[in-house]
Amino acid sequence: MKTIENEYLKAEINEMGAELTSLVDKKSEANYIWNGNPDIWAKHAPNLFPAIGRSMNDHYYVDGKEYEMPQHGVGFFHNYEAEQLSNNSIRFTMKSDEETKKYYPFEFEFLIKFELIGRRLRMIDTVKNLNNTSMSFAVGTHPAFNVPIGANNDGRFEDYYLTFDPAVKGLKYHEFTFKTGVPLRTGKVLNLDSYNGDFLPLSHELFKDGLIVMTEDNQLNGVSLKSKDGLHSIKAHFNDFPQLCLWTQDDPKAKFLCIEPFYGVSDKYGDEIELKNKEGNCVLEANQERSFVIDYDIE
Repeated sequence: MKTIENEYLKAEINEMGAELTSLVDKKSEANYIWNGNPDIWAKHAPNLFPAIGRSMNDHYYVDGKEYEMPQHGVGFFHNYEAEQLSNNSIRFTMKSDEETKKYYPFEFEFLIKFELIGRRLRMIDTVKNLNNTSMSFAVGTHPAFNVPIGANNDGRFEDYYLTFDPAVKGLKYHEFTFKTGVPLRTGKVLNLDSYNGDFLPLSHELFKDGLIVMTEDNQLNGVSLKSKDGLHSIKAHFNDFPQLCLWTQDDPKAKFLCIEPFYGVSDKYGDEIELKNKEGNCVLEANQERSFVIDYDIE
């Protein structure tokens, strides 16, 4: 476990998956990250690469050859090398190896930098294509924030709501089917009726059908999690990510909300695809790299 801190915040990150496991406000002692209770959801904040969600029948093709792809790729169950850059910043690196090539037959480096800047946690995901051909991938992060927020987690999940940036009058999201037992897109886009044009009230009932993945048509670049009492908030800025996923379990014991910027989406039901044709993916040309920045402002 590695630690970074500044005057306001302290974060702990596990080398396995480069997973953020704790983000504590030093003054209030509130931990903003879910505790990973294995009886409810055993994760904290997985990093997703090179896939988002599920592939149809859990596989895809590269030049006609079939490859298995685990849910959310290989980034969350791989050990990363850690390089402490300063007291308040650290960088984790995953390099392609024989294990990753079983699922994703490309040479790459995937780097995640965590930095505390005042009351902001900045994450920078960088993907390096080390091949002489183009490389298609998805990338995202899956942090679970405690709801309610506070040192004692007082209050109710229903005391919280979301606002969006820029302000929009309606929100569109992907419809999912569970015909195979896992969420796959139907290809339809629906209107999120629970959104009232100003804010989205939270309830576990909202997630009775599972995850909510906003489409890039919304052109969102930020979302704020706020409480009615105004004591705590989290604002996520994600200009580099076209999709936004919201998820929690519909069990009231699941006192967290995942706020997940995505570049990529799960497969459409019935489609077994060539990776280069995968909808929503990012494509890097040979020997190029690209970075994706996420900021979380903590109050």
